[in-house]
Amino acid sequence: MPRPIKTVNMNEAVRLGKSAQMVFGSRWTWLVIVLLVLAGAAGYLALRQYNDPTRGLRHADQLWDRDENPEAVREYKDLLSRRDPINPDFALIPRTDRLRLYRRVITHEAIYGSVQEARDWISRAWLEGLNFERADFEHPQVFALWEEVIAPLRRDNPERERDLSEEMRQPGK
Repeated sequence: MPRPIKTVNMNEAVRLGKSAQMVFGSRWTWLVIVLLVLAGAAGYLALRQYNDPTRGLRHADQLWDRDENPEAVREYKDLLSRRDPINPDFALIPRTDRLRLYRRVITHEAIYGSVQEARDWISRAWLEGLNFERADFEHPQVFALWEEVIAPLRRDNPERERDLSEEMRQPGK
């Protein structure tokens, strides 16, 4: 003889609800807990969508491909400035993409924008450990600007070493 299927008795559900009411103090507590969990999940998904760097990168690349370079450069700058909220030393854009973005920003600023802005972005790229060669830039004057800006930052620069030795001799400064 087959076993009878056990169904939930309505009295058991009511008893479970009343015991939860006794534990949590109100019958609306479960509703509030469920709503809080749903709101937290929706907030997490919205934040994740907002911080998705690949979506912004695709949009900026589409702008660049349509020759809307000033808008693309503005988006690239924003993307390069974004950091992981937990570990600010970690950039959200991968290194291979960062090379391309820095090259585009530096070239655009050096040719069409402010040379000082290009110098600032060159310094940022160098401090992130990025290095470019002559072939990386289409314009020779951009590479010349790159070399001019990073020359004092290089380790093999004799002037930099002399400056450090002078600072060591003058402990008061």
